[in-house]
Amino acid sequence: MGSSQKAEEAETELDDSFRTIGEVIMEFQNPSYCSPDIGPLNITFTKKRMSFLSIQVPAFELQSGVTTIVSAVGFELLTTPEILYNMVFTDEEAIDIRGVVPVLLDLVDVKVKVPAKIDNKPAFLREYSISPTLKELDSKTHKCLLELKVVIKINNPLPINFDLFGIELDLLYEKESDDNGVLSDDSNSTFLLHISDTKHVSWSSHEENSIVLDSAVHDFDTCMEVVGFYLHNQLAFDIEHGHIAMGAGSGNFSIPFSVKGIHIHPGAPNVSV
Repeated sequence: MGSSQKAEEAETELDDSFRTIGEVIMEFQNPSYCSPDIGPLNITFTKKRMSFLSIQVPAFELQSGVTTIVSAVGFELLTTPEILYNMVFTDEEAIDIRGVVPVLLDLVDVKVKVPAKIDNKPAFLREYSISPTLKELDSKTHKCLLELKVVIKINNPLPINFDLFGIELDLLYEKESDDNGVLSDDSNSTFLLHISDTKHVSWSSHEENSIVLDSAVHDFDTCMEVVGFYLHNQLAFDIEHGHIAMGAGSGNFSIPFSVKGIHIHPGAPNVSV
């Protein structure tokens, strides 16, 4: 009698829960050069305070950059298929997605401040240059193509070999008041564009590396103003919110930088040290 009751209870439990196998597609972005272990993931879908679906995703290693995971998972319906259909397809109310994403972090993120100079040379930012090239400017169609090449020479002042995996910065422009590179009293820097690059560079100890960042401006009015400043020998650029991200072993390091008043003169190489 006891065995019969247990069998009936087991059948009831199976009737109350519906299981199937499927796939889930997820996209992750890892901005570092390290590869942490992610998961396992447990995700529950809820609507009108009623949980109707649960999935489990096995653990995996998250690589650097953008990773798309296509994983076979077990779906467990927490209600009947009929109720699930009604909740998902016949009601416009939003579905709440809740879960836990365990991340095994065997790394650290250290913000490094380097001194201004080492051996009477800039410790970090050795050289920088900005070269504007006007490719197209059509006043009838309001088309513009102003190419900008930003070259930054950076020095590794530490006795550690790094992997440089990301650099980003905001580029601003402003008007100089005279040929001596003096900014006018009412000069305000204007945001031009954001530059981001994720190419990998092996960076040995006490070694210099030149990073070339190519970008372009397409807004017609902005092109007109920048070109006008350039032709009148009044153009200057600023670099703000500069950030270089590096990896060493299982650790992340980041170095902020900024540059004020990069003067651009027609016909000059426009290199600053």
